[in-house]
Amino acid sequence: MKEPVHATIRRINGGVRLRADVEGKPSLEIDSAPPYGAGDTLSAMELFLTSLCGCSGGTVLALLNKMRKTILSFSIEAEGTRLQEPPMRFSTITLKFRLASPNTTEEELKKIIRLAGEKYCPVWAMIKNTVEVETEAEVAAG
Repeated sequence: MKEPVHATIRRINGGVRLRADVEGKPSLEIDSAPPYGAGDTLSAMELFLTSLCGCSGGTVLALLNKMRKTILSFSIEAEGTRLQEPPMRFSTITLKFRLASPNTTEEELKKIIRLAGEKYCPVWAMIKNTVEVETEAEVAAG
């Protein structure tokens, strides 16, 4: 079993602005949109989307590297649709994977994305039964 992950969150102003700390890592500020917060840094929901992108993207890149694919550029765009009633969680998330590679097909990328979602990405696994995750894959020769 992996070592536990420890995080500390502290309120740093009179509103809802928080500072997140994980030992040995840079601090990160989290805030809400007005009227509760200033809205000038990432919200918890935006951080969640970036976490999903980071986890799935790192997984996809690791699998591409394992297959000895040439990666000229790589990006993921995420869009989350939220429920209108509390807890206003994401109901659907769309992930658009874009890869520039002279030796990777769109079908190969789709298969790798499917493996990331079904088997390897722990952030994706945590929402598998509660959020519909749709994916798109685009490959350019470079």
